[in-house]
Amino acid sequence: MFADAAGLDIRLTRPVEAALAIEWDRILLDRMEARTRWVDSYTFMLNLAHDLEPLPGADERGGGVVPAFIVAKRALRLWWD
Repeated sequence: MFADAAGLDIRLTRPVEAALAIEWDRILLDRMEARTRWVDSYTFMLNLAHDLEPLPGADERGGGVVPAFIVAKRALRLWWD
């Protein structure tokens, strides 16, 4: 894990189940709809996931590639600067 004033980079040591990644994705999407600052984090992970296939069953609002990134890379990138 790396953290500084700009954000938090979490690297997970164990595989992430698709259902959990989809839940984290939904939470981030809900936060963005509430106009919180999580859009930077989401966009960052979305850009890194451009070559991944969407996860089936993911929230349609995000297209399913951010949970695919969380599963494939075992990472969450949360930026708030």
